[in-house]
Amino acid sequence: FTGEENKKNQREMVLKASQSTHPLLLVGTFFAAILPVQKLGTVIVEHESSNLYETRRRPIIDKRIVAEVFAHVSGVPCIFSDSLLELKTSGRISLGTANSVEKLSFRIPNKAPDIIDMSAKKPDNGGFRALSATAMSLITSTLEKDEQVFIFSFRKNYASTTVCKDCGEGVTCPTCGHALALLSDTERVFFCQRCNENKNPDIVCSRCGSWNLVPLGVGIDRVKEELVEAGLGDTIARIDGRQKDVDMDISAKDFINRKKRILLGTEAALNRLPENKDINASSKVDLTIVASLDSLFAMPLYNAPERAGHLLMRLAEVSKKVVIQTRYPQEAILEGAKRGTFAEFAESEFEMRRSLEYPPF
Repeated sequence: FTGEENKKNQREMVLKASQSTHPLLLVGTFFAAILPVQKLGTVIVEHESSNLYETRRRPIIDKRIVAEVFAHVSGVPCIFSDSLLELKTSGRISLGTANSVEKLSFRIPNKAPDIIDMSAKKPDNGGFRALSATAMSLITSTLEKDEQVFIFSFRKNYASTTVCKDCGEGVTCPTCGHALALLSDTERVFFCQRCNENKNPDIVCSRCGSWNLVPLGVGIDRVKEELVEAGLGDTIARIDGRQKDVDMDISAKDFINRKKRILLGTEAALNRLPENKDINASSKVDLTIVASLDSLFAMPLYNAPERAGHLLMRLAEVSKKVVIQTRYPQEAILEGAKRGTFAEFAESEFEMRRSLEYPPF
């Protein structure tokens, strides 16, 4: 059940679900969770960490909460499930407002990702490049072996971050060391989402003291432009939220059926790739390159690093090898990724949230 069926089919589904005397397994979107069945036994919320459960328009409704309340009122268990639960959900176990069905795991499946430190790479005379020479070399060698590449970008069109043009260092908060977001180009204002305050607009590079700071963007449009320049334009399938569903489905099929060997996409592409439990190791993407997560770190969200962790977990599930480009390799979530587990990050994050009374505290 998805709710996308026509009205006639929806009526038939509702009648069948409500009148059936046989045991039923209802699988689908939120539409399936609230169907009127005679004996509801359990509600299971899969992919609990997905932000797609939140409506995009006001009033903002979190369907995970609705499902839990619906199960509570119905007097049945509600189970949240994911490869990596949201910390505000797993933290409820210590508060006694939830029980664990299985022991929580923070371990990344398969091989731990490799990190390319972009801050150590000074922009050359050709200007800023979204894909480093190391990444382009990996892409080329993978294609030469007739293997496939998934290039992930967090942004559909651009992703803002600020770096020193002289030495390549990313601009960080002088108080906590977190990535700073540039809120305005004309009247330069830096904002730290961790300190939740504006920072001195006259900030200089922490490494070399230069004033030569430049805002940069890493979105799929910039990445595609560089791939086309490298003569790889004919091998690219693209998936992002600007496309219609039918176009995204066509691109996904072209990549899965190996008609295209490079898939360039945002989170919308992840939702169309086969999941880990549905595919064997030989069917996984040979190489996944994360063009940049830096704009996510600079977002004014208390759970921004956690969202990065969820993305990396999902990418690891569908890939044989994951490579991450970043100018902030010191981020705790990336340190955990290199170790292959987010357990230490989760522990420190719990303590921070407890002290600030963030969810679930």
